[in-house]
Amino acid sequence: GISARFFAFGQETVAALPSCDQTLLNLVFGGNCFDLGREFNVRVYCTAAPGSTPARGILHYIGSPKPWDLGGRLLLPHARRWYQAVNQTALPWRAKVPWLQTRSWQRLPKIAGGYWRVLRAKYRRLRQTDQKAQNVTAPAARAEE
Repeated sequence: GISARFFAFGQETVAALPSCDQTLLNLVFGGNCFDLGREFNVRVYCTAAPGSTPARGILHYIGSPKPWDLGGRLLLPHARRWYQAVNQTALPWRAKVPWLQTRSWQRLPKIAGGYWRVLRAKYRRLRQTDQKAQNVTAPAARAEE
């Protein structure tokens, strides 16, 4: 069946494919699918600003950390949507908690640079907000002098 085809192809090509899931889906369902419009395929970058993700669509998380990575829930403003969706699934509760998963801990050293990028982006946004606030209050302060 379909599962056997997925696993056989995945085992044969796992080293050659960086994103095996989409390739597997294309292989099995290639002739029985259609493209969704761009409004339904939403790219969400890990450095995205809060509120920058459309309310509707299939979210494709680009970069690391992902919402399901260790700390992703705390660092990423769009992680809440992922957790809301996963909590509506039939997955056992242990599968929904990243720090209980061995693979999450194994992935952590590989994506350390991603955490740095997210923290740097947050810091830059915070500085921009502070600079804007200073620019607004500075003219008012000068006017009072």
